[in-house]
Amino acid sequence: IAFRYSDTSRTLLIIALVLTTLYAGAIVNGEQTESELTQLYTESQIKQEYINPDNVSISVTEHMNTKYQSVTWYDRTITDHNDNTITDTCLSLDTAVQLCDSWVDSYHNGLVDVPMTMYPESEHSDMNVLIVGGGDWIPINYLEDYGVTIDHVDIDKEFYNYAKDNEKLEQYHDNAYKYENLTTHSQDVLTYLDQTETDYDLVLMDAPGSKNTDSIPLYSEELYTALNQNLAED
Repeated sequence: IAFRYSDTSRTLLIIALVLTTLYAGAIVNGEQTESELTQLYTESQIKQEYINPDNVSISVTEHMNTKYQSVTWYDRTITDHNDNTITDTCLSLDTAVQLCDSWVDSYHNGLVDVPMTMYPESEHSDMNVLIVGGGDWIPINYLEDYGVTIDHVDIDKEFYNYAKDNEKLEQYHDNAYKYENLTTHSQDVLTYLDQTETDYDLVLMDAPGSKNTDSIPLYSEELYTALNQNLAED
């Protein structure tokens, strides 16, 4: 029909055919197309977390989705006010940065070692510690050095199983999931607290920042009330 009419009609037909072919190719390669678009979107979202996004370069190297969160590994390059560049490998959960190579040790020193200084060494073996989150197993590796008994509550079983054999995380968690005094509970922390009869000497919160409505309960008065009710007297 188009060829019976003007050159304009034939041009539109050719354009339509080209666009249809491209669209068909995108459908056939849907998974790859979605992955590339997600990568571009994620890089943009992570950059916006910085005060000066123009000074940050983000390159996503791995991305996956679990039932509960999106998991992204990326390389970042930051240029400071002296034009010095810092290159880092980072992990984000739902675009909330969870760790970077440059500060993973100092972060866990603060999370684990600082509160443990409140307890004399003679009490460590009798301590019950609850850790909420911590699916990368790294804080458990630090706690293992103290010989405490750990209950680990993390709802995202897919992620913490992934973290066991992930080479980027293995260097930091040192197979801590095999610690003999560790029990991991794959459930919602509020449900767990309602069921447990254990009183804890120390509670560590190692959950990602709140980036969606699913994580709001981790920052609720209800949760902290429940945690308070499960603390040992001292």
